Amino acid sequence: MSVHRSSRERWEVRWRQGPKNRSRTFDRKADAERFNVDVRRISQSGGIVPQRVGGLTLGEFSEQWLERRRNDLAKKTLREYAATFDRHIDPFLGHIPLTELRPLMLDDWQHERLRAGSGTEAIAKASKLLSQILNRAEALELIVRNPARTLQRPKHTPRPVRPATAMQVEQIRESLMKFDRGGEAAFVSFLAYVGPRPMEALALNWSDIRGNRAIINKALSDGELKSTKTLKHRTVTIPEPVVQDLREWRLASGRMDGLVWRRFDGRAWRQHDYDHWRARRFRPAATHAGLADFVPYDLRHTAASLLIAASRPVTEVAAQLGHSAAESTRTYQHLIDEYRGQPIRSIDGLIRDARAAKKRASA
Repeated sequence: MSVHRSSRERWEVRWRQGPKNRSRTFDRKADAERFNVDVRRISQSGGIVPQRVGGLTLGEFSEQWLERRRNDLAKKTLREYAATFDRHIDPFLGHIPLTELRPLMLDDWQHERLRAGSGTEAIAKASKLLSQILNRAEALELIVRNPARTLQRPKHTPRPVRPATAMQVEQIRESLMKFDRGGEAAFVSFLAYVGPRPMEALALNWSDIRGNRAIINKALSDGELKSTKTLKHRTVTIPEPVVQDLREWRLASGRMDGLVWRRFDGRAWRQHDYDHWRARRFRPAATHAGLADFVPYDLRHTAASLLIAASRPVTEVAAQLGHSAAESTRTYQHLIDEYRGQPIRSIDGLIRDARAAKKRASA
């Protein structure tokens, strides 16, 4: 292994790999010497210097990495990874050879993206993805050490937990019922008063609903059934007013079996169906109810707040939502404190009171 000047403005690194001599040229002597150190380390550790070492860019390797993970990642996850890489990583680092990536370079990249206005959550996700990709490059001995290993990711402040009131939920439902053709009002009712994740609700079959109980045992991922987020099954309680909502929707749809909520062609919702509904139907209804920047997932917090108002133990809140007790306590401690000492109300009573008040206001 050696570094030589190949011309007035070029530097060449030469090394032997097995029976073959290999080389690579650089514009700067410092880059050539740095690459020479990498080759020496790989050789001394018993690794194999790839034929394209130094030439395989982060963008090229990432494309291969994503392609090879198609069988073990959900389609939605693959799309999110690709979108994150294309937006936050590739335009700035994709052209750089793997062996030339350095911790300081990645730290500068992260800082510049934040200074350009990218959110801390987006950059934290991008940094995590970059580290995963480079971990694989290290495992394949394309690089000696993952330069993102010591990268300090930006701290992300989660969105504040903002439960809607039962009255606001009823306002959303009223807006949706004006043009309700897909059981959207019942869908919102189920999300807000039962508390599943949206994709768990969309995977629900009529056979999973048994009186005032429902079995949550799967979730949708871009139209395909998969396990729940926690990989566990749970049985949730359905308040009586929601049981009635589901009964009315079942009669109106004329479907006695299969998915409770489905597309007009009878198939499961795809991700773009959900995104379209959330943006075009749910968001205007939530905004009209005084809930700006409110998403369907936030309705889980409403279910939690109603359980806490009904003085249910935190273990029951956790079981209903599919959390651990510790996570439920951490997430909803402010609600537990807020409702402490307040009159205990039944969930059914809170829902009925909100609907009666909404009916009087609309009269």
